[in-house]
Amino acid sequence: MIGAELVNRTKDTSIIVISPNNQVESYIGLVVDMVNEVIPINPSQITPSIIDQNLGMVDSFDGTIRLNEQFINLVNIDALVQKIEDVK
Repeated sequence: MIGAELVNRTKDTSIIVISPNNQVESYIGLVVDMVNEVIPINPSQITPSIIDQNLGMVDSFDGTIRLNEQFINLVNIDALVQKIEDVK
């Protein structure tokens, strides 16, 4: 796992399966501690990321949406997959 400890598995632990670049022959599973809900978003809701990319946290954020007084940061999955490939 990149930059994180393994998730302690509980009844809430979930696996999110994604397909980078919409390639149906290539899938990645992301283990997360829990999923609250799946939220459809409209591209017009996306604003520039509130994360300071110069802090070296993650340089693959695509933007931020605000939903119910919360900020949700959007990760560019293709850039994340490239980081994983670079580490290998």
